[in-house]
Amino acid sequence: MSSEDLKLILTVFTYGPHQSRAEIELRPSIPKSARGNPAKINAWLQGMSLTMAADFKFTNDWHCEICDKPARESKYNVASWTHLAQPRAVFYIHHLCAAGNNRCHNIIKLQDAQMSRIAGGGSQNPHEELLAMMGSLSTDEDEVPEGGFPLASSCANCNDEKTGKKGFKLFRCGSCKLTRYCCPGCQKQDWARHKKTCKIVESVKWVDWPTKA
Repeated sequence: MSSEDLKLILTVFTYGPHQSRAEIELRPSIPKSARGNPAKINAWLQGMSLTMAADFKFTNDWHCEICDKPARESKYNVASWTHLAQPRAVFYIHHLCAAGNNRCHNIIKLQDAQMSRIAGGGSQNPHEELLAMMGSLSTDEDEVPEGGFPLASSCANCNDEKTGKKGFKLFRCGSCKLTRYCCPGCQKQDWARHKKTCKIVESVKWVDWPTKA
């Protein structure tokens, strides 16, 4: 691949309950000003992740990965290899009922910490250690308030609460086959933002969904 068309190999995994997930492949072009400079590529990648957040969140009837309540927030983990001649990055996105000091969020953070220890040659019994840490979490943090952040199952543009309720019919962007809307009007209003993601989506795969995604 020539430097004139250098693209980032970006893979996104978004997780829901019961091992359900989406696997998304994107190929954004790396700005010429950032090519060959890992720090600049990472800064560009961080900014791009913010502009694409809605396109990864409002994509299906997402429920919390841990408790199976309707998801409203997401936790991102990013791994990148921007020093390579062919830069690569992976987003791991966990759909959660709530973030902050919430038991579900804390469980995901514990899992992340445990995996880091394993990668660094830590515990020989990671599963037992994780269960012990999870048992120490308070169960008084499980209350999830209504409202606040919009439902991940709602329209990507208006975020109307009713569009995220069970039985409400949404449709996907016909080009990227990822982001969902409640009506053509909302899709049109969101196009100026969404088109930046839409044109770089190469494939979307739904894994372990009980019904057609």
